[in-house]
Formats: sequence, structure tokens, C-alpha cells
Amino acid sequence: MPTAIPAALRVPRRRLVRAILRFLGRLITLFMTRVRVEGWENIPTQRPLIVIANHIDDIDGFILALYLPFLAEIMVAADMPVPRIARVLFDLYGYIPVMRGTGSGESTKLALSVLEQNGVVILFPEGGIWRSATKPVHTGVAWLSQKSQAAVLPIGIMGTRKGLPRMMKFKRPEIELRIGKVIAPPYSADAPYNKAGLQAAANAMMGAVEALIPQQERQQLIAFDSMDLGFTTQLLDAQNRPLPTPSTLNPEQERALGKLYYDLSILETLWKGNKIPIQAIVQPNTPQPASAVADAIDRLFAYLQDEYAAFFSYRFGNADDVAIQAGFRAIQQQARAAGAATITLQPMAQTREAVIERL
Repeated sequence: MPTAIPAALRVPRRRLVRAILRFLGRLITLFMTRVRVEGWENIPTQRPLIVIANHIDDIDGFILALYLPFLAEIMVAADMPVPRIARVLFDLYGYIPVMRGTGSGESTKLALSVLEQNGVVILFPEGGIWRSATKPVHTGVAWLSQKSQAAVLPIGIMGTRKGLPRMMKFKRPEIELRIGKVIAPPYSADAPYNKAGLQAAANAMMGAVEALIPQQERQQLIAFDSMDLGFTTQLLDAQNRPLPTPSTLNPEQERALGKLYYDLSILETLWKGNKIPIQAIVQPNTPQPASAVADAIDRLFAYLQDEYAAFFSYRFGNADDVAIQAGFRAIQQQARAAGAATITLQPMAQTREAVIERL
């Protein structure tokens, strides 16, 4: 269930529990990762302080909490499913839950109360984990900095993508934190509200984070933005022979589903992390029983509508949310009506200069 936002928060809190978790976490990561930190000299002593970073994996918050030399309150999405082990660890450590896409400002007010107590808040201004290089930057970080007069410490995170699965396989991912120069509050605390000014300040703050990330890593995101994404299906008979498969998806649905399937970790979180039995739609390019695909789509929507209604819209926007849902329903209808034994889901990607390749 999504986490309720508490009415008040006094800091510091859970000092003993957090000290134990930090000790054990550092010990575990010593053997399961290779972490390098640059820029220790840029960490200020003054408080309050806001720490901001890019966000590429669920373990980003853990790494920051473990390796920064102070206890901090982390703003964590409570409206999206994450691997259960991650949620258990966050529940033990304690965090500020963020209900994204609801328009509620309770989480921001809670973070402000922490800063008013000279605390430290860690947040990700982009509001989520995205593949695109063109991500919206939310103004909350600039507003918090202005209202609390807290300095902002930018940190670039590299090497955490799919970090937990690689750690569990003892692949020891190389993780790097680059700490930048502290940024002063954009305005005085009593300055009039200036949405455009706060947006510009937030963009500049995130720009300071991006400047810490090597061009090679940023280029991977740019490459994603230059791709044309698509999606098709193929019906097969009982002998796995292809059957005529009329297209049931419009171009918007093909593109939106291609975007969703470009990074399977989004759906794998629901299947493997939250144990929702939707494996028939999380294994593209593999023939699946048509009835299993139709049932998996039902389970997907039943879970999301009950628990996480904004799952697709917040990650991809309202237009893609509508296209993804309509696309899945069209595939479901096709799977049930065609009389085929199996159906193969076929996401595709192409660069603007390359031929289409199946994902």
C-alpha cells in the first residue's frame, strides 16, 4: 500500500538504528561493490543542507545515505512499487514519503520542517528514474532552499543502474559519487513567490549535478532520445507457426509500448520485486500462451488501479499513459479473440540512422 505521510517529523531520529544500518551497509557494499567518492572537500559544515543528485536506480538513496558523513532525511517515492527488500530497508531507516502526481505538498512541507530544525534532506529534483536525457526538473528544491535558506550540495552518481541485481550476482559494480561545489539559496526567505525564477534556479541546480557526470554516461541518455521505438505482436498456431496478424495498435500505442519495454526493469519490478504474476508480458520475443498474456494484463491493471494509479502517467506522461493502457487492452482483445495458441510481444528500437532491431 502507498505510505501515509506523517503530520510532523522531529530530527535527528532513529540514530541507533541508522548507525547500525550504515555500518552494516558499508560493510556489505565493501564486498559487493566498488565505491569511489570524489570531492569530500566540497561538503559544507553549515546547516541546514539540501543534497541533490541524479537518479538512475533504486539504490541511489541507499548509497548516498551510507557514504555521506552525516545523517539525513531522504525523500522517497511512496507511490510506486519497488523491490520489497528496498522498501524494507527504507522502512527501517525512515524516510519522507512522496506521493507523486497527486498535487499534494505535504512531503515538501515535511522536508521544510526538517530543514527548519537545521537538518539535512536528500532529494532527486527530477522526481524519478528516467532513461531520457530531457527530464523535467521540479521546482521543489529551489523553493525549499529559498524558504529554509539551506545551501544545496550537488552530487553526480554513476554506475548504479541495475546495481542491486549486479550486487546479488557478485559482479561488484563500480559506483562513483562526485560531490560538487555548494550552491547558495536563490532568493531571500521573504522574497515574493516567483515560479519562473524558481524554475530557472532548479534547472541551474540540476545543471550543476549534470556537469559532474562524465559525457560518456550522459551520451547514453542522449542516444535513447534519438531512438524511434515501436511494438508489434505475432500470433502463432499450436506448432508455433506464424499466423496472419493484423495490426491492432495505432502509432501512438506502438511508440508508447516500445518506450515501456525499452527498459524491462519497470515491469520486472512488479513481477519479481512485488510478486505480481505478470511474467507472460515481461518476457518479450518469447511465445507465450495467448490466455496467459490476456490474464497477465488483467492482473497488471487490477494491481495498478488499486495501488498505483499514476504508475505509467508519472513516468511517461498522461498521453503515453493513455496509449500504454489502450495498447495493452488491444493486445488483450487480440489474444482472446484470435484463437491462436500463443502470441509473441515484439518491442523494437532503432536509431535514426540504423535499421530496426528487436529488443
